[in-house]
Amino acid sequence: MKVRAYDLVNILSQVDLVKSSKLLSQEQKQHVFKEMLTDLPMDMFCSGQKNTRAVLTDVLTKEIKPDEPKKKVAPKSKKPKHGEKK
Repeated sequence: MKVRAYDLVNILSQVDLVKSSKLLSQEQKQHVFKEMLTDLPMDMFCSGQKNTRAVLTDVLTKEIKPDEPKKKVAPKSKKPKHGEKK
């Protein structure tokens, strides 16, 4: 089963379709992206398209791990000066 770059680009358009779907929740999209990543053809079948496969893997990985919101850092508590109460 020889995979062509054209086959991999078709998968990329399917990623875009899932990403823009209003029928799926964010959690459902994550499940679909994970399954798409595991269903990619193996490297040995993509010998001439390693770069295209790597791009597709990178795109799917980014969709699976969306940017996490920054955690709020709690302000440091001030130490009481000598003789002050807490």
